[in-house]
Amino acid sequence: MRKLPTRHQPRNYVETLEARAGFLEEQLRRSVVTTSTPLDETRRIEDSPACSRTPGDQRGEADETSSDLSNQVGMLGLLVDGEEPHYLGSSSAFSFSRLMHSSLRQSLVQGDPKPLDFHLHDTVEPSPCCLPDYEVAMALSNAYFENIHPQYPFLHEPTFRKWERSLIGPIGLVEDLSFDPVATFFVYTTYAIGALLLENLGSLSERLYASAQVYVDNILSRNNLETIQAILSYTMYSLRSSVGPSVWKLSGLALRQCIELGYHRSSKRFAALTLGRPLGIPLQEVDAELPMDIDDANITETGLLASPRDPASERCTTTSTALHVFRLRRIWAKIHGSLYSDVNNETDQATRDHKITMFRAQIDDWLGSVPLIPTRTGPALSIFATQDWYDLNYNETIVMLYRCQITGKEGDMNGEVLLECAKAAASICLGYRRQYIGRAVNYTWSTLHVIFSAGLTYLHCLWASDQLRQETSITEMSTILTSCTMLLW
Repeated sequence: MRKLPTRHQPRNYVETLEARAGFLEEQLRRSVVTTSTPLDETRRIEDSPACSRTPGDQRGEADETSSDLSNQVGMLGLLVDGEEPHYLGSSSAFSFSRLMHSSLRQSLVQGDPKPLDFHLHDTVEPSPCCLPDYEVAMALSNAYFENIHPQYPFLHEPTFRKWERSLIGPIGLVEDLSFDPVATFFVYTTYAIGALLLENLGSLSERLYASAQVYVDNILSRNNLETIQAILSYTMYSLRSSVGPSVWKLSGLALRQCIELGYHRSSKRFAALTLGRPLGIPLQEVDAELPMDIDDANITETGLLASPRDPASERCTTTSTALHVFRLRRIWAKIHGSLYSDVNNETDQATRDHKITMFRAQIDDWLGSVPLIPTRTGPALSIFATQDWYDLNYNETIVMLYRCQITGKEGDMNGEVLLECAKAAASICLGYRRQYIGRAVNYTWSTLHVIFSAGLTYLHCLWASDQLRQETSITEMSTILTSCTMLLW
């Protein structure tokens, strides 16, 4: 008797079907209306002001109703009768889940329906989907760990690979067939981020992102390191997607969770610098050490399998690049606190000049000690950890350092500083053009901010410096400003 071929199913196939069945049942309940006579129904429709309103008006009312409901539900009595109710604010699981769901729902409503490779179709409401086939899944996870993880190593890759094998790996290689919502959540979110990096995947990233919502409540209720990792995963998605919650809000949630657990490590600092807002936590309040410079594979539950990397060694680990970025972010925080904070506004000019000289030496030393470029199995999907990336961040830091000295009156501005800022700003515009124009590299919102600031700084320096206008040809000016315009268009 001939054996029929069997189709490989993801490990969470049953759980996904159950979640989708629950979703469809809820949709059915919403669509059911109470029975009434035709006359009553006609009168009700004729008397209703909604019959003459546009769909946009009706959506606006629905949004207001939803907002009112969330405000009412936010004030919940969590204690005994007679006690004051507790407000479930932005750091609560309720508010966070609603934030995720509403942002995704908006993206799916606005987006055009496109078929997926997995025979899924966009719907008005996000619904769970199965994990992709093994080959596609590996492409998504490799895209993440080769392009995102080196800069933001908050996941432990060996642990993730174990989760991945348990969900999509061949049956013979799986040691544990039990269902784990934590593993499923992180696999879905990592694949969603990877799908943003790859081309020609349609709305796959949104569907994977939506599927992660089924398991997010379980993660948030744990109030531990996994909760912070989940929030950071959402941050990575929002950082590269045109939709999703604000990176400022998400990193704020992660920061408060870190402080509550005593970790005192801020992912919010970069967003604060970008937006010109106060740091989420002062640098002097952070005394936690940086992570060890060691490969993920050498970190196990029983201990370390190798010693941390010697800084003098040429070999780089999976965290070497991220640690070098952390050091630059720390310099940024010091510049922000010393030169841009109102607390230090009364500092005399000699002290400020000394600090600027000190920071410039630190920046030059940072660029001179960059680690080796990590190897990738596929093409680079971001410019991170390339020599151009280090040069661009160096020039961005130079502009940040000297910007406070080029905004005074014409006679008070230092000509050398204007030339230095203009040179750095021009390098940013030309460098990003070289990286992005005609190449399949994705933008981020922070990149657009840097490009816009660089173009604006260059224009200001041209206006303020006679020497710069005399030394720069019209062709060179046009090339730099055109590069900035093309990138922002």
